[in-house]
Amino acid sequence: GTNAQDGDCIYIHGGQTYYNHNFGSGGLNNGAAMSLKNLRDIMVTSLPGTGTAKIKIDGSGGIVASNVVRLSVSNLEIEGPNADITFSAAQADRLNHSPYFSGRGIVVWSGSHIHVHSCHVHHTANSAIRANKADYMLVEGNRVHSSTWWTSNGESAIVIAEAEPVDGLDEIKMRIVGNEVYDNENRISYYNENYDDPEYLEKNQMHVARENYGSSLQDFIIDGSGVYITRNSNSYVTGRMELSNNLCYRNGINGVVVHKTDRVLVKNNVIFDNGQVPREAPQSRQAYAGLTINNSEDVTVYNNSVVTTLPDDYAYAISGTTYGFIDEFGVDRTAPENLNRHCGGLVKSDFGDRVVAGVA
Repeated sequence: GTNAQDGDCIYIHGGQTYYNHNFGSGGLNNGAAMSLKNLRDIMVTSLPGTGTAKIKIDGSGGIVASNVVRLSVSNLEIEGPNADITFSAAQADRLNHSPYFSGRGIVVWSGSHIHVHSCHVHHTANSAIRANKADYMLVEGNRVHSSTWWTSNGESAIVIAEAEPVDGLDEIKMRIVGNEVYDNENRISYYNENYDDPEYLEKNQMHVARENYGSSLQDFIIDGSGVYITRNSNSYVTGRMELSNNLCYRNGINGVVVHKTDRVLVKNNVIFDNGQVPREAPQSRQAYAGLTINNSEDVTVYNNSVVTTLPDDYAYAISGTTYGFIDEFGVDRTAPENLNRHCGGLVKSDFGDRVVAGVA
């Protein structure tokens, strides 16, 4: 990755396992296995005909990219250290955010035209796949599980945040499509040393969700979902996003979340048995365990199916949001076959008659 030049294909020989520098040394501050910076037209994949290459990490990430244009990452397995971490060790590091306890699988910190597909990313201490300050992003056909267990960053399995448009087109440019996302949850309470700074909160579209949220005193857990797009409405002023055909189950809080993000299409997702974080103290999660939409404008929601384990968890929750039923092709999706469905669980009244009982 360090030696890559624009236009390179980086082939990783399959059937072998690769590690970040100093892997297994016991250090808490190891770096990423591969870093890609200031590059264009790059492909990273397993060498065809050799099987799937595995990257095993105990540092800041598997593949970490910044300022990249037209990057494809595919057909890789990335495994983090979650299975080797104990609760007591992670809790002791909660205020430090050491890379060992907060490494991500595939992360893009800035760039455009990114395609992450057909990867198996699991047991990463933090997000499995994440993009900040990106545009034209497609996260497609990945299997993501057992991530975000030990981070105190309050992250979710697949995340798009703080997106920035590279043009003024009003079309779908950010997509999370056809991924299987399961067994991801936060087991450590969120901590952010900047939560006592009102200017920081406003700049980053953050807020104090509960008393002590983000502080060293927080002992509850209300973060850690499957697919999560957040804090995009201030920065992503043109362009649209799509969350579709994802299978999200057994995650800590919700399966799919749209949070402070405008112009979103949410369709054909199957979401079940989420809300794995206990509602009892000390975790005390909120009673949401399905599809949640908060403080977002122009959201289209149809043909999703949600099953909840607890009858008093919300399968569909919505607040501070405007939504409609015209899809990306201009088709009206108010017909009965396009209704959202649920089995068990509660539905916020704001959804009106757009959610009906019964899941196919």
